[in-house]
Amino acid sequence: ADTEIWEDYRNVWGNAVNVGAAASVLMANIQYHITFLAENLGFRYVRVWNLFSKQMKLTDGIHTGNYNFAKLDIVFDFLQKYHLYPFLDLGIKPDTAVRTAVEVVYFEDESILFHSREAWEETVRAFLHHVVSRYGKEYVEQWIFETGFDPVHEKKYYESENYDYFDAYQFLYREVKELLPKAQVGGPEGITNFKPRRIEDFLNRCKESGCIPDFVSVLLFPYLTKVDENKISRLCISGGDFETKELKEVRAMMARAGINSKVYVSEWNGTLSSRNYLNDSCHRGNYLINKLIEMWDQADMINVWMASDWVSNYFDVRGVANGGNGLLTKDTICKPVYFAMQFLNQLGGRLLAKGRNYIVTFNGQQEYYILGTNFRRLGEGYFLKQEQIENPKEVADVFEDSNPLELKVILRGITPGRYVVKKRVVSPKEGSLLAEWGKFGYDNGLGSPEVKYIRQLSVPRLSMKKIETAEPKLQIEETLSAHEIMFLHLYPA
Repeated sequence: ADTEIWEDYRNVWGNAVNVGAAASVLMANIQYHITFLAENLGFRYVRVWNLFSKQMKLTDGIHTGNYNFAKLDIVFDFLQKYHLYPFLDLGIKPDTAVRTAVEVVYFEDESILFHSREAWEETVRAFLHHVVSRYGKEYVEQWIFETGFDPVHEKKYYESENYDYFDAYQFLYREVKELLPKAQVGGPEGITNFKPRRIEDFLNRCKESGCIPDFVSVLLFPYLTKVDENKISRLCISGGDFETKELKEVRAMMARAGINSKVYVSEWNGTLSSRNYLNDSCHRGNYLINKLIEMWDQADMINVWMASDWVSNYFDVRGVANGGNGLLTKDTICKPVYFAMQFLNQLGGRLLAKGRNYIVTFNGQQEYYILGTNFRRLGEGYFLKQEQIENPKEVADVFEDSNPLELKVILRGITPGRYVVKKRVVSPKEGSLLAEWGKFGYDNGLGSPEVKYIRQLSVPRLSMKKIETAEPKLQIEETLSAHEIMFLHLYPA
């Protein structure tokens, strides 16, 4: 890594986080987790959906006028208080949790059925005027509006004989741009390998109708989605650069349509499951870092799925962790993927080098940052079991190997002298959620003192040493155990 050769880069992973249905933000626990993540990871946008659900009691979907915005006001008042902005998916999603791609833990449809196009459009129009009146144009123009389309359940925005998703997008686009010209509007939240013509058609119609989206949004999960005898099936993909190929395909579709918009990954994770202990493991942190290295210049925003395990909480959840896809457990224990995000945020602003398992940066002031991982691929057994990792003891056995990794970084062009090397490590042996819970035998009946103790121990291990060089170069060598995440900060002693 030559300190004379560097480039600027953008933090595309730290802008927004998926939180859940708007009704979930009414919960005190979710609000606490939002503020915790915003304060510690720097998120500015909170992505929510189901604004007009049954729980929000805003309208019955039949009549127009006399809307009750009281519960939505609680959501937006809270976000404004903490200087956060809504990323609003106006699409309709079920309240659900899945164990595997084909096995559902629970499923509840919380959407309101709008009986006509007029009823939906009047509700949206009234909503936009209400938030502008209550919060002011300057604040609301910084919101993001998305017409999400659930490709699995294909819920309509409203009932109509001639229903067309594009009509909903076009209406929202024109209404928002009339009231809030600077606000971002986008869609269609598609999956490139499932009905790809849907995205292509959407882009072409946007071009023809003059309502080009500010961003094109996609869902990014490593699955092949197919329809067989009217049944949707999803096959988890092993290894490779699946995510990068998906994003390149989106860019190609946009180029063919003559659209030069931003690309937002609205939802992203390595698994759809919210009952998979890989979500709680160091593997997920490794996956996040290495995939972001692969996707480095392919997207303008990438939103991790998701903030808190509270969103998928159900009667089957009993232990310290349950394989949920949050950055935080319901007891606010930070998972390894949380620290992976934290390490990424602490990198210097100038990129020196990156590749599989490493990123090297500096800040222009003789301070250098090295982020290293030992990413091991999942083995065939994991896929044969259809991702069913329901026991934390099984996590160590689902990989191709557990080989250590030798990482050597040579920094050239540095000022000779003495340097401090501050090291932070999260690994399956210490500093991680499963490692600390494992010392209690993964007991599901732990009390509050034990949970608090695990929370306090589930942090990166910190150490420090000093090294000296008489030459304008410095060599760093580290051995990383399987799934270990290491963050080095070097600065003059």
